[in-house]
Amino acid sequence: MRYSGVLLILILLLTGGNLSARTWVFFNELPRSGEFAGTDRAVARLLKAGVDPASTRNQSVDPAWIAELQEQGAVVYNVSRWLNAVSIADDPELSQRLAAMWPVREVRPVKTFHRQLLEPASTKRTPATEQSTIYGGSWTQLAQMGVPTLHDLGYTGEGVFIGMLDTGWQLYRDALAHAEVVAVWDFYNDDPIVEFEEGDHPSQDHHGTSTLGCIAAWAPTNLVGAAYDAAFALAKTEHVDHEINAEEDDFVAGLEWLDSLGVDIVSTSLGYSRFDPGQQNYTIDDLNGDICITTVACDLAAARGIFVVTSAGNTGNDNDIWHGLITSPADGDSVMAVGAVAADSLIALFSSRGPTADGRIKPDFVAMGAGTWIINTSTGQGQSSYTSGYGTSFAGPLLAGAAALLLQIDPGLLPMELATLMKAHASHGALPDTAYGWGLVDLPRVAWALLATEPTMGVNGISVFPNPFNNRLSFLIDLPNGLASPVQVDLYDLLGRLACSKASSGIQDDDRLLITLLPPAALADGIYFAVLTLIDSDRSIGQVKCIKLE
Repeated sequence: MRYSGVLLILILLLTGGNLSARTWVFFNELPRSGEFAGTDRAVARLLKAGVDPASTRNQSVDPAWIAELQEQGAVVYNVSRWLNAVSIADDPELSQRLAAMWPVREVRPVKTFHRQLLEPASTKRTPATEQSTIYGGSWTQLAQMGVPTLHDLGYTGEGVFIGMLDTGWQLYRDALAHAEVVAVWDFYNDDPIVEFEEGDHPSQDHHGTSTLGCIAAWAPTNLVGAAYDAAFALAKTEHVDHEINAEEDDFVAGLEWLDSLGVDIVSTSLGYSRFDPGQQNYTIDDLNGDICITTVACDLAAARGIFVVTSAGNTGNDNDIWHGLITSPADGDSVMAVGAVAADSLIALFSSRGPTADGRIKPDFVAMGAGTWIINTSTGQGQSSYTSGYGTSFAGPLLAGAAALLLQIDPGLLPMELATLMKAHASHGALPDTAYGWGLVDLPRVAWALLATEPTMGVNGISVFPNPFNNRLSFLIDLPNGLASPVQVDLYDLLGRLACSKASSGIQDDDRLLITLLPPAALADGIYFAVLTLIDSDRSIGQVKCIKLE
């Protein structure tokens, strides 16, 4: 059997081959020559994994470079196309000369692989899920849905594009300095100013600031948003001092603009039912999902692949003709309407209820909207302060942020597929009603359903996927005797150097634990070993080989 260079090196390392007198020579990342010399079956496997067989990492190291090393007197042992490197017989004088040659990038010794180097230090690390202090006052509203657990797994909304429709935003707030805002537009002033401008109501940019903070804030120990690494587009469509039908037109224009930008999620905390005198009001019978203009527009957006989230409304305490019912666009059949609960997970009295006029259950979900920790918009432009907010306006963006974490896990999910998964793993999923809908989403359970079904390759009760990996590596672990304990993962390279570590409580399902590791972006391609240890007892679970490959 013929082994590739990297695999042969691994075999020698693990069988005690005398590699103490060898040196690595790494080449610069320059165009290589040759084609992938794999079998048809190997090519098919690469294509299934989304890897181009003609990519650089599958091409041979340039034979001319190897020949040049040999002309300089190097004894070449193995060639690695993955690492773009060769191993040669150790010669300090030669190594110094080669290091100054083009196209050599680096020369360093090949060290013998010692098992003891893989044993992690006895220092115990605290899993991020226990570090509630980083979340400050926002811990409860996020923990109700399991958001910190997904943050601990490395899912923070990165790569997801969220559009918001609201009143305006104070983007100068330091809590929002981290937010990646890629596009803004004021649809009723027809300009690119979404903060306060002359002629605006004094509180015009307050409401949007607080709703955005629920998703995007990054102010450790004070306020952390549910998906703080997402990208945002902001459409200012709402008048604070008026309630007029024209706002619906701006809403639709804003929604179409967001669609044209390619957003994945739209979050709006606006609702329409009754307007100022002289305007046209909706009736309860209009809430059938087919009449209210914002409802129709939101359903169309969902049909175009956008996950649309809206607040259910704050009419729960109303005793007039509206009888505490939801407002549009919450009646849309493809719109995720969100009611409000308090810290004890009980429904807030002000939270609007269903059903729709045609008898469908609304809201779809609930999130914390009573006592939600938000940016205090009444202070000046200095350092942000924070306060408690009340309204489904804050429950909606929390749910939208939760959805962003799930889309980061599986970007291929369509809106209704995502909604179905969330409903299947929610607190009232077995018996939804017109106050809670399907209830509080259990994000770790949804994440488990998405991640634990990945193709895995396992050994000794540890499965790792994907393998080869790029920027993310997940472990599915059979815990000894079902023991519940945080697990530390230490990733070592072939030279026994610690590449990265993580301690996590992960997501546990009976006697299995799911942990995700995010290696450094600069981690070189090659072979690594992950060592897993139970933190509470320093008991080793085992180790597994992983391959880093772009």
